[in-house]
Amino acid sequence: MSLQGSRGRSLLLGSLLFLVTAAAPAETEPLTEQSGVLRVGTSGDYPPFSRGGEGFDVAVARELAETLGLEIVWVPFRWPTLTSQIESGDFDLAMGGITWRAERAAVGRMSRALAQGGPCLVGSADPKSIAVNRGGILERWARSRFDDRQVTTTDDNLELPELLADGDVEAFVTDSFEVQHFSAGRSTSCEPPVDRKVYWFAPGRTELAEAVDRWIAENEPTLLELRRTHFGTAQPRAAEQHLVDLLARRFAFMPHVARYKRERGLAIADLAQEARILDGAARAARERGLEPEPVRKLFALWIDLAKRLQERTGPAAATLDLQTQIRPALLRLTPRLLDALAAVQERGDVAFDGALMAPLGQWLLPEELDELGAALSSF
Repeated sequence: MSLQGSRGRSLLLGSLLFLVTAAAPAETEPLTEQSGVLRVGTSGDYPPFSRGGEGFDVAVARELAETLGLEIVWVPFRWPTLTSQIESGDFDLAMGGITWRAERAAVGRMSRALAQGGPCLVGSADPKSIAVNRGGILERWARSRFDDRQVTTTDDNLELPELLADGDVEAFVTDSFEVQHFSAGRSTSCEPPVDRKVYWFAPGRTELAEAVDRWIAENEPTLLELRRTHFGTAQPRAAEQHLVDLLARRFAFMPHVARYKRERGLAIADLAQEARILDGAARAARERGLEPEPVRKLFALWIDLAKRLQERTGPAAATLDLQTQIRPALLRLTPRLLDALAAVQERGDVAFDGALMAPLGQWLLPEELDELGAALSSF
């Protein structure tokens, strides 16, 4: 069920009014470089990323726009309609605590990760009823762990603590970023922080996406301070975290590949496609000054691990098309992976183990994590 009550509505309305006070963007206006503006979509209801015109992503947007010489035009979005707003180009990019997901990356490019978090349950440790914001990654997490009859959704994220305080539910779902704002001393349990927060670009905004990624990579000291201010922790993001994040993105598509192939009776192994990938990776490695053979071996291991993951993927309906969605997204990842490998090699000795490899734990078995970690450490 969905609650559309008035509690918390005034605060959310105030946030949205702030977001549109600058200027309403013309629907047919050319974007960014041509118009001189950066249209940023944000929800205004997700502390500490974006609430009441402040937050980590609001601060990043201001720094970024100043660097690019663009004026920000804030555009509000609602989580249930975020994907459709991205697809229709309502804004150039969405910022506001957005979690990377394969389904989203198949629609539009997503930036380097800026932080990691995980879902948290606030209230009873064994609730009979829970509340969660509708349309986001946390609703998916809640429904994977509780019966649908126990789950109440709301379109007003700021309403969650009130639902618990008023006894409408026994617990609510938030995440490790937001929990400090919402828990108020209540019992809290959190999952490991492996969900990566990114910025999401509308289709066709490739140049903007590349410029933003460069800015993120070059401004880590600024981002460290902003994380300390808004998250209470620096969460440093070095080249090795970026490489692991990109690998996690690649593996996240593999269950979708498996389901697509299973529905059509296709074999998991596609030797011709694998050969094209390996040859292309070797050529691109040479262009970046990397030794082709070690890169080829790494890509061969990634392909092997991907096939193992596909083989153990459980039955489910395919939700992404291999030709029009999955492969284009994977092709977009390949040059980014090679650039990340080059950056890691430049840094020198890096031990790929422990917490660094945690984002891959959702997809790989412990022995596979060890195998991959050893290969990356010796690259």
